[in-house]
Amino acid sequence: MLPLDETSSTLDGPQPNLGEYAFYAFDKIQTEKKLAQISGKKIRIVRMSVATIEKQGIPLPFSIDQHQIYSGTRLYRKFGFQSTPLVQGMEKTCGFYKSNLKKKEL
Repeated sequence: MLPLDETSSTLDGPQPNLGEYAFYAFDKIQTEKKLAQISGKKIRIVRMSVATIEKQGIPLPFSIDQHQIYSGTRLYRKFGFQSTPLVQGMEKTCGFYKSNLKKKEL
């Protein structure tokens, strides 16, 4: 696990990591409902074991066996970086895809 303090070497490189990872204590059911509301689609969550995921070769956007946690403190201070709240990010992402899918269909 990486340190959460502002001296983390991951922020000092020529290409600092601008993504911020944080753990949020939120109700999964409420998040699923919010995503369904934003997307206008029924959300179906499929739970699988790690063994099944690995066997089927399902690509994941994160590592199953390790955590990487970064602090955004220096990014805020040095670059004025502001992270996007989860729900706002979901709304923007769904809006982008809806808009672009409609353009492709025309």
